[in-house]
Amino acid sequence: MPASRWCSGKRKPGNCQSVDSLSLRSYDAFQMEPVLRAATLADAQFLFDLRTDPDVAAASNSALPPSLAEHTAWLALALESPDVKPFIVEDEGMLVIRSNDLEYSSTPPRILPIGQCRLDLIDYGRSAEVSIALIRPARGHGIGTAALKVLALAAADLGIRWLEAVIKETNHASRKAFFKAGYSVEEIKDGIVHMGYKCG
Repeated sequence: MPASRWCSGKRKPGNCQSVDSLSLRSYDAFQMEPVLRAATLADAQFLFDLRTDPDVAAASNSALPPSLAEHTAWLALALESPDVKPFIVEDEGMLVIRSNDLEYSSTPPRILPIGQCRLDLIDYGRSAEVSIALIRPARGHGIGTAALKVLALAAADLGIRWLEAVIKETNHASRKAFFKAGYSVEEIKDGIVHMGYKCG
């Protein structure tokens, strides 16, 4: 039976702590070893907020979810589907909250939800299309690349042999993250870059 959490092996997966009602102002990655855990329905709000982030929306190839309720309904169906594998990306970092124009840092650092990645299975489960998104403060630190490497371990554990990513040609940050994670360009057509990675 596949695991419900995956990491690179350099640290043990921790428990995600809620950040409801807190505003993430900055993020420092101390371990740089993201953990993936299987998403649950309790993650609906976090995933909706991430999906509707303007930068994430601009990079996406699909339409925005029209409402939290409809997005939650989609997530419920996805969690029941054998062809959709949604994950939450977690890492140990410093949470900084803002209140009354003052900033406070959480101490000690704790495990935080910082993004999502998903496998959409195709070819009878032998292949999967990959998608990934991180909260804004976690971008630009190499965490996306690290998360993609962990995702490849999870995919192999699930019996998936080939991963592919469909990325807008103008999304240079995402292309760089996938390239650093070992993906190679398969095709560039109509402004879309197709990248692939062989598991195992």
